[in-house]
Amino acid sequence: MERKEIDVSLISPNKGQVPGLPRNPRLVKKERYEATKRSIEESPEMLELRELIVVEYMDGHYVVVCGNLRLRACKELGYKTVPCKILPANTPAKKLREYASKDNINYGENDKDIIANEWAEFQSELADWGMEFDQPKPKDKFRERFEAMDNDSAVYHDFLECASALQKSIRRNDVVVAAFFGVELWASGYGNYVWKRLYTISAEDCWGLITHEIDALHNGYELVNKGSKEPKGRIFIGKAIILLCECYKSRDADHLNNLAVDKLALTDPQILAALDDARRQPLEVPEYTFDIHTKKGRKMGKTKAEFFHEEHEALQPRLPGLFDNLVP
Repeated sequence: MERKEIDVSLISPNKGQVPGLPRNPRLVKKERYEATKRSIEESPEMLELRELIVVEYMDGHYVVVCGNLRLRACKELGYKTVPCKILPANTPAKKLREYASKDNINYGENDKDIIANEWAEFQSELADWGMEFDQPKPKDKFRERFEAMDNDSAVYHDFLECASALQKSIRRNDVVVAAFFGVELWASGYGNYVWKRLYTISAEDCWGLITHEIDALHNGYELVNKGSKEPKGRIFIGKAIILLCECYKSRDADHLNNLAVDKLALTDPQILAALDDARRQPLEVPEYTFDIHTKKGRKMGKTKAEFFHEEHEALQPRLPGLFDNLVP
């Protein structure tokens, strides 16, 4: 196999020019490319140790089989020539595909314990040279909340399933289920999300001016939490959930958006008692949770038409709607 320095102007990256050799499939992140450039700048002798592998495809012109990223970096760094190994012109296309594929595959795997311990003081160097490290997974407060519960029957549910259970239980005036999932979301660090969901429910599923009531309760919640390091005001969420459960239901606003346009008073002790009942033991996610908007529901084959029909029929208490005749 011939080896020589070749002018970079005579070398092209693999874009499928050679019959039987598809274009280079390697996707390269910007940080990975920058690491390659730094490596060449700091250790140019590595190009001599690991040359580009090219094949001639026109008189005096070459296509890179192995080393497309290094060619790009060398051109950007101002190299005039690069060391290359030249494959014979009669190299079978299958062999060219094999070389290109194997060059893109990392067969080995680093021992993470050795990297963490014996290479600990050199990890910044490794990162500069292009080694990628596993990113720490963000803490899932919702999972931690359920796993920390003493009750053996406690289970972890998908976040979106819990959000769906909250809204659907309010539609059905099931205050125990609604309070359980609402308060558990709040206690797991999703207080802002709970309020956003309750505002949505007040507009999407409820009749009248109930959104004003939710807004007033949210203002109270914000007031008691002002300057507090720990979340307070669970009572406001509890009362909002109970009011939404008890109010008349109407999905006119949602039907207006999705069907017509597209054509297709309780006391604090009572609220606390309802919350205590709901938190006495964890509840299973109700079957009605799973619809077209959840992953499990889609796997079950749930459709949007079923969603409109089932959720409309489930409203309790329900007022006749303006668009009932359009509901599938």
